[in-house]
Amino acid sequence: MTERGEALLLAVIQGLTEFLPISSSGHLEAWKRISGSELQGDLSLDVLLHLATLFAVLLVYRRDVARLIGALLGGGESRRELLLVLLGAVPAGVFGLLLRSRIEGLSLAAPWVLPVAWVGCGLALLTIPLALRRGSAPRPIGVGAALWIGAWQVVALLPGVSRSGITIVAALWAGVEREEAARYSFLIAAPLVAGAALLEVPDLLRGGEAGSGAGVLLPAFLLAFLIGWVALKLLLRLLRTGRMHLWGYYLLAAAVGLIAFGL
Repeated sequence: MTERGEALLLAVIQGLTEFLPISSSGHLEAWKRISGSELQGDLSLDVLLHLATLFAVLLVYRRDVARLIGALLGGGESRRELLLVLLGAVPAGVFGLLLRSRIEGLSLAAPWVLPVAWVGCGLALLTIPLALRRGSAPRPIGVGAALWIGAWQVVALLPGVSRSGITIVAALWAGVEREEAARYSFLIAAPLVAGAALLEVPDLLRGGEAGSGAGVLLPAFLLAFLIGWVALKLLLRLLRTGRMHLWGYYLLAAAVGLIAFGL
């Protein structure tokens, strides 16, 4: 496969799995194990693909983002909402900074982590119907719920754990309404994705001319953005129709496949 072809394939994987509750990090790692790909280690491509899916979030939730930026700059009436978003993002941000090097090498040091994470995520997704059938009225997100959801976002730092999946499940079990659960999940993830990309900038600058060229990066960026936008819209639809939990069966099957093929 050509460099451009593989970059576009990685863009498709990133765009689809970043938002569907099946873990982009897990699927990119699985592809690396299957193909022996070295392009996945291209820092410029990695940063660009994550920024592409971040822009998809910003597009879908543009009104919420604009409101929160207004609160950050001192205007508007959304300061409490901004505080709750920051409260949910801080735990994973702190742990991500402290354990960054260990997390990045975990898949290589312990290959079993990936199938175990998929099994755990799959089982968590299968509990969604139970969370929705509890019958209590939806609750607004408060400090307690923000810390609860933020704690589960820390778990999502592990390779193979879907950030969107695990945080939406946590929000639903906290009694949060479906679409609000998804909205909050993606808003608290946005600062982390942006921060992670910024952390890679010094390494990119030190790399000089290393990495893929614009002829590879630009098409991959645009494809990841477009597919990410579609995947996010699909996730919201599945959540509204009560079918998001079906991805749990997919993750269980994928874990079995990894184990069976010794990946």
